[in-house]
Amino acid sequence: MEQIYIYLFVMSAVTIAIRLVPLTLIRGQVKNRFVRSFLYYVPYVTLAVMTFPAILTATQTPVSGALAFVIGIALAWYGACSKSRRPAASSSSPSSSYSADPAARNDGLPVRHFPRLSSMAA
Repeated sequence: MEQIYIYLFVMSAVTIAIRLVPLTLIRGQVKNRFVRSFLYYVPYVTLAVMTFPAILTATQTPVSGALAFVIGIALAWYGACSKSRRPAASSSSPSSSYSADPAARNDGLPVRHFPRLSSMAA
């Protein structure tokens, strides 16, 4: 029973260290290009590491899971490559492609309307 407390202490110490060390050691903006690119890809790699074993074990045999994974990658790649590009801006200045009216945009993205903060105050 005493080993459980040791395990809990070690797990909490590791969790706290993982969260506090970057906060105490990295004070300013990270300027190293390699470190910034590494930190950019960490969420994607973490998601892939958690998802990949689940895909392989989702079916009764790992072979069918691997086959589904390959088919999914192929369909995603085909879908990503077959999408048309965004329309180019009509003017050479980048500020002219933006409009204050979200409905006037023609970039292919869905328009979301959010309530103004002043209308939410009661």
